[in-house]
Amino acid sequence: LHSSTYVDGVEPRGDFVNPRTFELAAAGAFQLVDRRELLPPLLRPDAEVATFTDAAELHHRVRHYLAHPDERAFLAAEGRARVLAEHTYRHRMQCLLETVAARDHERLAARPREETVADAAKREGDTPLGGLLRRLAPAAPFTLDGVVQGLLHRSGDLSDPEAILLFLHQFDELYVREQRA
Repeated sequence: LHSSTYVDGVEPRGDFVNPRTFELAAAGAFQLVDRRELLPPLLRPDAEVATFTDAAELHHRVRHYLAHPDERAFLAAEGRARVLAEHTYRHRMQCLLETVAARDHERLAARPREETVADAAKREGDTPLGGLLRRLAPAAPFTLDGVVQGLLHRSGDLSDPEAILLFLHQFDELYVREQRA
């Protein structure tokens, strides 16, 4: 049930879709949500998420879906597939960045790029990151993968910044990249 600041119960003119709707769908949960004006283009009502308009319909739908677990499972799977395909934080950020880039493309394209470890080390100066980067191959790409490859070819004890970067790289490989695929 989406909240309202001026109606107790089901909001008859509700428009926004709570982020919880996407989070639950991504987790594979069955949902029975109050109809929202902005829901249909995001999740298809009664095809990817179950909906209701008032308390009487909610009561009827709860009884129906309790008696039909196969329908609940189908809607949960369809909602999850749609959210993972179109509505993750990655999708939102990509859309945001595309919007910003489209509006400010000329300035962003003209901006100098820091592509190497040497470029980043110069910018960082006497910071722990700058010191770490100066110990790596100057031509290495300044990416998480590029920095970690340089760290893996070093010997000796790891500094705290090196250990943090290796941890972030491992986390990226184990969890983040899997979600991108």
